[in-house]
Amino acid sequence: MAGWSVLAASPLGSRQGPVVAWTGQVLLEIGGWGGNAVPGEGAAFDPADGQWRRIAPAPVPVGALAASVWTGRRLFVFGGQEQR
Repeated sequence: MAGWSVLAASPLGSRQGPVVAWTGQVLLEIGGWGGNAVPGEGAAFDPADGQWRRIAPAPVPVGALAASVWTGRRLFVFGGQEQR
């Protein structure tokens, strides 16, 4: 039986309200606010090797608390809030 473990820190640093989606292979994290957050930058976590890698930035800014859906091939992001 598998147990809980702590993930390595994301290369994106600490942020609030990012879009997070599971693709079936990797965990995607994009956008959010806080610290040095750049709206639209993202990273992927691969549980097979326990490593994060940066991914290409989104073509538009992704703020905090956006809605999203993974289609099996693409991540669609809707709405979100800009940091004030």
